[in-house]
Amino acid sequence: MIGYTTGTCAAAASFLAAIRLMGQPHRDYIPVRLPDGNAVGIAALDSGLGDASAWATVCKHAGDDPDITDKAIIRADVSKSSIPGVTFFAGTGVGTVTRDGLQIPPGQAAINPVPRQMITNHLLALGECWNVTISVENGEHLAQHTFNPRLGIIGGISIIGTTGIVRPFSHESQLCAIRCEIAVARAAKLQRIILVPGHYGERSARKNYRQTEDPGIVEVGNDWGFALDLLNNEPVESILIVGHTGKLAKLAQNEWDTHSSRSSSALPWIIAAWGNDELMQPETFTTVEGFYRFTTGFSRCAAFWAAIAETIAAAIQGKVPCTRVAVSLCDMQSLIVAESTGVREWR
Repeated sequence: MIGYTTGTCAAAASFLAAIRLMGQPHRDYIPVRLPDGNAVGIAALDSGLGDASAWATVCKHAGDDPDITDKAIIRADVSKSSIPGVTFFAGTGVGTVTRDGLQIPPGQAAINPVPRQMITNHLLALGECWNVTISVENGEHLAQHTFNPRLGIIGGISIIGTTGIVRPFSHESQLCAIRCEIAVARAAKLQRIILVPGHYGERSARKNYRQTEDPGIVEVGNDWGFALDLLNNEPVESILIVGHTGKLAKLAQNEWDTHSSRSSSALPWIIAAWGNDELMQPETFTTVEGFYRFTTGFSRCAAFWAAIAETIAAAIQGKVPCTRVAVSLCDMQSLIVAESTGVREWR
């Protein structure tokens, strides 16, 4: 089932609030025109009138791909303005942009361009001058589970959406988050950036290395090819990659999308690199983490994993030839397993 973005819900709430301000009664469904020109009906929760203003609420339904904002209550407060067009404000639970590099300049409500345009189109069909305040119930708490704090968006979530609908299991939002993080880091003129696949790497980076304040850490997930291509277009001086050995070792095999369904396990390659002399039953190892625990009983353990880190760094270096690359491998407790040369500059 298709869902609708926070931007579409905000447009529906804004339109309902505006027609209430103009004297029309509450409607249970609000027609909203999406960016592609198609029209959809969005269910409204409630609406009402205030002093020279009106408000309306909509419950977001994310469809078959629920995210952190699924079932969030989105409210629009609308009033007439003396300024032509639509002026946007961040209400409770909607963030404010504080850093350069995003589509919205610092100081503005974190309502992205497409939702702004959708709201503007619907309101200007009713009149020429409007003030719109978008709020999200519990939005400040929800934002702690998003990329917003890392991007310098404070006080709540962002009102987002490019198509107006949520496509099940869309990959687009993940790539958008990476693009935004790198854009904010560039806008901050950072020349040294840390890339991590997820929580293990981020915890290890923040514990063990310098220059880990946001926006200096970018969470890549599985999309290494996409992130490195972005950095290759506008090279920085140095990058440090910190992550779990099993995930990062895939990069040494030129697997630039490391999702388990789209890449092969790094374990056979690592076992082959170790050699079978000490392995009575190599097929008993099912994870890289388990194999690492096994190797800690051998004197060559440290040298072996350092060599793995060097091989990973060399593969990444081939993707970003104008940037210095260093690699730090960690385990599932975020403890450092091995480092490549070049890590020293990050300590």
